[in-house]
Amino acid sequence: ADGLTHGFEELSLFGEESSASASDDDNDDYSDMDDMRSSRRSLVSIYNSDEEDTRNNVMPRDRTLFTDQHISVDMLGGFEVHPYARAYLGTLAARRCDQDSQNAMSILLNELRPVAIVFVGLHDLDDIDPRDSTLLQLMNDAFKILSRITHACNGAVRDMLFDDKGCVFISVFGAHSHEVNPCFDATVSAMRMESALKDLKLKRFSLGVSFGECFCGEVGPPIRSDYVVMGPEVNLAARLMGKAPNRGTLVSKRIYSHSKKFIHFIKSQEIQVKGKDGFFHAYIPQTRIERQNLEIAEPQQPFVIMPSRQSAMDSLMQVKERAGEGKPTICFVSGGPFLGKSRLIDEVAGKAANDGFTILKSFRTSLDSFTSFFPLRQIVSAAMIKCAMLTAGREIDNEVSAANYLVDENIFKKTDRVNIGSIVPTVADEQLLSLLSGLNPKARTRTIVDSLMKILKLLQPFMIILEGDGDIDPSSWSLLAELMQRASAECPQIMLIVSSRD
Repeated sequence: ADGLTHGFEELSLFGEESSASASDDDNDDYSDMDDMRSSRRSLVSIYNSDEEDTRNNVMPRDRTLFTDQHISVDMLGGFEVHPYARAYLGTLAARRCDQDSQNAMSILLNELRPVAIVFVGLHDLDDIDPRDSTLLQLMNDAFKILSRITHACNGAVRDMLFDDKGCVFISVFGAHSHEVNPCFDATVSAMRMESALKDLKLKRFSLGVSFGECFCGEVGPPIRSDYVVMGPEVNLAARLMGKAPNRGTLVSKRIYSHSKKFIHFIKSQEIQVKGKDGFFHAYIPQTRIERQNLEIAEPQQPFVIMPSRQSAMDSLMQVKERAGEGKPTICFVSGGPFLGKSRLIDEVAGKAANDGFTILKSFRTSLDSFTSFFPLRQIVSAAMIKCAMLTAGREIDNEVSAANYLVDENIFKKTDRVNIGSIVPTVADEQLLSLLSGLNPKARTRTIVDSLMKILKLLQPFMIILEGDGDIDPSSWSLLAELMQRASAECPQIMLIVSSRD
């Protein structure tokens, strides 16, 4: 009756100053979260429907049309780039160019960079006959699929060639950006490549992945220069490819160390490769870890707030107080990598936990932006477990047991379990989930929020933290919009923090 009260808060940790503001509006509308995402580019934002989100307006490279007519050279970030050459730029470079970034082409300068390299040995194609149209088509299909997977995982295609190792496809990760985890991206890419090649019915192939500092840049005269990646890690990736089991993948210890928080690995038998002394273990990637330990850990050293971050800290604490008073609030914390966003948020979350808040936290990567509800998967799993433990008074260690208990205690109905299964697939049967596919997206979102409210209202006050270095998928934005729109009436003691790098 009194309308919805929404609080907006944006903290920018990028630049010399931090700025924050909050506003209340009885008629704010969360119906279009794209407006929210586009407005986050400014330091202080009041959300409206007149802004246009142009961040992702990048034409896919395989749809870009070039004509035979003469086209003048473009100036991109101070570098002369012929439009034809843009088709060969990696996805990240192309996006920066389309956004007119000042340093768009500087990522192609010669320098040592920490990169991950993936070698794919397509042994079925080692002795290809140019007259065999079937094998030629298979090679073309393999190249297209492997290239798409590489670009989707923030990588760049280095080469596909025939050498002493046979037919080899090479991709590199991290040569064009320092803003993502190249080890994780390369490992996920290798896992997807392995699955795709099995779907292509290739009988003999293997993959090797390694990470380390390599020379990245142009080599050769201007008339026929090439972009290369050179270093011992390139050789190690090739050696691991040669040692990998048929239709399998081996990764180096460095890849394992940088990706073990996100991916399950098993240790291989000891191997020996050329250029390395003695025997060592490699690792075989298995599956993605979807449930991570995201508890707020006690800091090893006392937290000392930097003077430039004091205003951001004060604003976050004010937002926490507002949520505790029953005023649902969204807070965006934005800034580049290594500026202390996570440390700042953890400090606020720790203080909130001491004040009785339930903390629900998730982490997403740049590869999760195309997976519906992925950022909310850990949030909802933790909410079910905490709610079940609160009502049962005993330990419950997984989301399936929690869902069973909530249904048995009539906190959930069976339909609620199916609705929650849209976010956490492990708690519902696939056949039942297929029944939701025909629902209107808005109606489906409303039914999911109906079910979520039954457990979230029991956990008040609570703080939801969405951390990561990637975008949030549209389905998650829609669900968050519906949740916050109804929060004032049904679940008012809620604080939502979204951390991002832009």
